[in-house]
Amino acid sequence: MGDYKKAGRAQGARRQIDKTEYFQALDAIALIGHHDTSHNLAVRRNIAVNKSDNAPSGSLLTADTCEKTCNSQSLMDRLPNELLCAIFLLCGDPSPTSAFPRCAEMHTFYAVKECRMAYSRSAAILGRVCSRWYAVTRGFPALWTLVDVAYPSTKAKSVLNLCLRYSAGLPLTLWISQYTQVQYQEVDPGFMANVAKHAHRWQEISIELLDVKRRILQPLTCLPSGAFSSLGRARVAFVIMRQQPDYATIYDDLWKLFLTSPKLNCMDLARTQCFQSGLPLAPLRQLTSLGLHDAEPDMVAPLLKNCTKLELLCIEFKKTNIFLPFVTPIHLPHLRILLLRGSIDWTTLFTSLTAPVIDRLDMAYSEIPYHHVASMLARSSARIRMLTIHRPILGREADFLDFIRSRILQDLEILSCKLPHRRETSDIGGEAVFDNQPYLQWHGLQTNADPSQAPDMSVPKNHDIIPTLAERSVVDKPGRARIRSLLSAMSRKTSCQPAIDRLPNEILCAIFFICGDPSSASAYPRDIGMHTYGKERYEIQRYSRSAALLGRVCVRWYAVTRGFPSLWTVVDIAYPTKEATSVLTLCLRYSSDLPLSLWITRSLDPDARKRAVDPRFMSLVAADAHRWREISMEFLDEIRVLEPLVSLPHGAFSSLEQGRIEFQKLEAREDTLDTRLWNMFFTSPKLRCVDLTRTNFIRSGLASAPLQQLTSLGMHSAMPDMVPAVLSTCTSLELLCIQIEPMALGIAGLQTLPIPFSSHLPRLRVLMLCGPYDWAPLCNSLTAPALDRLDVARINIGPYIERMLVRSSARLRMLTIYRPGLGQGDIMLSLVRSPPLRSLRILRYTISYPGSADIGWEDAFDLRPFIPQGVIQAVGAAEAEQSYIKLCEGTSSYGASPS
Repeated sequence: MGDYKKAGRAQGARRQIDKTEYFQALDAIALIGHHDTSHNLAVRRNIAVNKSDNAPSGSLLTADTCEKTCNSQSLMDRLPNELLCAIFLLCGDPSPTSAFPRCAEMHTFYAVKECRMAYSRSAAILGRVCSRWYAVTRGFPALWTLVDVAYPSTKAKSVLNLCLRYSAGLPLTLWISQYTQVQYQEVDPGFMANVAKHAHRWQEISIELLDVKRRILQPLTCLPSGAFSSLGRARVAFVIMRQQPDYATIYDDLWKLFLTSPKLNCMDLARTQCFQSGLPLAPLRQLTSLGLHDAEPDMVAPLLKNCTKLELLCIEFKKTNIFLPFVTPIHLPHLRILLLRGSIDWTTLFTSLTAPVIDRLDMAYSEIPYHHVASMLARSSARIRMLTIHRPILGREADFLDFIRSRILQDLEILSCKLPHRRETSDIGGEAVFDNQPYLQWHGLQTNADPSQAPDMSVPKNHDIIPTLAERSVVDKPGRARIRSLLSAMSRKTSCQPAIDRLPNEILCAIFFICGDPSSASAYPRDIGMHTYGKERYEIQRYSRSAALLGRVCVRWYAVTRGFPSLWTVVDIAYPTKEATSVLTLCLRYSSDLPLSLWITRSLDPDARKRAVDPRFMSLVAADAHRWREISMEFLDEIRVLEPLVSLPHGAFSSLEQGRIEFQKLEAREDTLDTRLWNMFFTSPKLRCVDLTRTNFIRSGLASAPLQQLTSLGMHSAMPDMVPAVLSTCTSLELLCIQIEPMALGIAGLQTLPIPFSSHLPRLRVLMLCGPYDWAPLCNSLTAPALDRLDVARINIGPYIERMLVRSSARLRMLTIYRPGLGQGDIMLSLVRSPPLRSLRILRYTISYPGSADIGWEDAFDLRPFIPQGVIQAVGAAEAEQSYIKLCEGTSSYGASPS
């Protein structure tokens, strides 16, 4: 599936995990792509990442799609936890509430607010993609340390409860980002009550609300002093409403609590009047980042004198004609980033300020005093590496050119100069025509860079602004995978460009390709009793639903999923409802005319009768009949849904390769819609795999199906006299499943299968025999030299099996004995010790339930102690299936070599 390792090295990710583990994970992805050759993803492989059509064959147990579904352990289970967790940490879109201090107009976000996918919502959606992702997300505490909500509503409380439950006591971050007026949402008092209850765990709190009411934040303001003992970053922003006279009181009460934290190092103030009302200035001495918005001019100087450790300073004035009363010098020895916004005279600030390590200056909407800035840099012996001029005031072009040409900026590496829109004419004071690019001379200088995407050089990785993350366990259980990261969750919040945007498409597509849980509608031919699933039907996450959910994780994943046609080639639904029609529409839209697969599994939705069938669904299926490569449908008695398909002309399903139809509560007849649909399927020149679940289906197939080209065949409810005709015609079979019900023998009046002549199936590798009958005539007449696997269920085992293997010179590598007849112990022991089974590598032996000996089934004899050493003893169908897949791929060693 492409050279993921090379792509990963080329693009990387902003959240850097340990390089050794990262590339080991990429190698594992490539390994899966290389060894996943067993038709496991054939339905969606048409234009995989490397667009290869030459994937070699692997397991022949099932045709094309069966292998990815007949074993409940899907390929997703073989993906390293390290890679999954590293990618999960990158998901979600940036929140405007998370990036502070900053100037909102100058440092904007590229994502539309309404399209943004919150981090907490992404974490919940990731767990709904498939059962493996559910387990990994719930066992990865670092993923749940961020509570990102829009409003303290009931839904937000559910998100908060999930984060509190699965974060395993780690420090938490709270973002409340109310962009617009929230309609039809009531405040849930339980949200802030839970926030207050865990006050000691919050390391960051950023609250942005429009409708401020005391009852919303009352649980916080009632806390005792020092409750937020771990708080390191804080921001509170309210939009002042006329009907909110207690705005200032609520604001001041919150900051009184936040300033008592001994770990507070970053604060973003929307009003500085709170210090005039009695807030202490002493805690400011520990700050490294400070934002002052709509500040009072006479409060700026006292605040800066107390903030001697500042590394990032943002000052914003929304009023004009303001004079800054700086009298004494301001020395900030650690200041590296200075952000200024406002149409005022900044001369006094630059005259008083000394900042020897400053290397970035951003200014917006101001008449920039270039000469005083140069004097400040010269006095400080500082060297600017990044300069941002955002919508400057008109009339200072010559000063600007002199400034950027001066020797004081000889170390400048990044220059961002954003002019106003041209409709903003010069009569409002904005510069709209001046172009600085012809005057830039230094090699490597970048112009018009987005200042919101701060370069890595502006803040070193080991700096306190981006704290490092200690090694944390992905899951709490011992022996499970661990992940080490060089950056904490904070790193994904320091840039408006999410780190997921820098992850290669190849990696994302390879992972998307193997998501979702197996569907019983795609696993055929098989015996339902012998080959069962370990998952309850309510736990199964269908492939189509997974594809839609992946696009809701973040904006980047939405774009990638919509641009990955192979992801939309499986229509996996439970019932043709309106929701299923929406899924089908998405698949038809984004699959780019690739061949499609349709899986309908009625048993997955027991409440389907409460929802009406959408007639548009089957009409859409019929309209694109030529695109369907596989159709597998399981219903109860809703046979009328097939009418749009039956009305098509013969030959409409020209690309059909696999087919299965089952109505569990109906008896098929020659004139019923399901039998007529089978007759249409049989006209496909590409048909390779059929699973005939009714006697009339088999009878119709004997008359019209292209039996000579079939490679996989399932015959359920078969009549004994049908078997010889099938074996004499289907000479290309690689998989054969025969199930004969007692009713069939009763009607035919036969006790054994009538096999009057020899049958030679040179390509047969998998044989499944199901039914309590004498299979001796079949085994005595059958020769299958390539037979590799034998599954028998509910039969009396006799020496005829060993004779068939000896006559065929076959060497079994897998044997399944499911609920054998009573008193077969000695025969089974003789079989597993016989020469044809010296190559045996996998054995699955299952007896019947206790007490079934009264009706002729074995319920006590244990064959496992007599199994030769080196043979895998599988208990469940999923375990046996996965072992067989690995055996066919040759990825593991199974015991000693055959003698």
